[in-house]
Amino acid sequence: MGRIQGLRCWGWIGGLVLLLVLPSLSQAQESVQSGVQSGVQAGAQAGVQALSRFVSEVQSAQVQFVQRVSEPGREGKPGKVKTSSGDMSFARPNRLRLHYLKPFVQTLVADGRQIWFHDADLEQVTVRPQSQELSQTALGAIATVTQLKALEQTHRINALPDQEALSWVALEPKAAESTVRQIRLGWRDGLLARMLVEDALGHKTEWTLSQWQINPKLASDHFHFSPPAGVEVIRSR
Repeated sequence: MGRIQGLRCWGWIGGLVLLLVLPSLSQAQESVQSGVQSGVQAGAQAGVQALSRFVSEVQSAQVQFVQRVSEPGREGKPGKVKTSSGDMSFARPNRLRLHYLKPFVQTLVADGRQIWFHDADLEQVTVRPQSQELSQTALGAIATVTQLKALEQTHRINALPDQEALSWVALEPKAAESTVRQIRLGWRDGLLARMLVEDALGHKTEWTLSQWQINPKLASDHFHFSPPAGVEVIRSR
């Protein structure tokens, strides 16, 4: 997959955006709770409760990540696994900065109006309208308050039993044409520790998150991006 790995992050950002751009979940808590599968024991709802507290109390954050993308296996052989790492920061309701450090230096910035993707080695920048890009991802469509209120209409939110010392919750798009099959969020001590994404083609992405900094004061230009001199800028409308 090589350099395509970075370009694929457009799709995986949808999963992150759900967590990072949602305003306070207090407005939708009734809807979320109604989406929890019946028959799940109260102890298994810890993941839903962690999600509720996180989005209502954490307005900005910085975190380190390791990302592993597994391709579907073929002819009885396991698929290739690509690993990358870097750091991420966000400020609600719609700003995000994702910086890949290994194996390639790549940066994605959502500034509230546009999404910029810079590949340093390729000397290339791709820019897209943020509203359009978010609406085209399975979970990124929930990037505004209005869309959040419709969360229960577009996604099933299922509490899962605790596993591997984490509290889990699953999110499943209801739309048959969605490219994402399921996202599972694993929580430890009120913070997101793991995120597992499976798409309709069988690709599986695992995010391991650590070293959280909660509600830091981020500089006003932290989510501003200006293309470096000499790079190719590709604009998508």
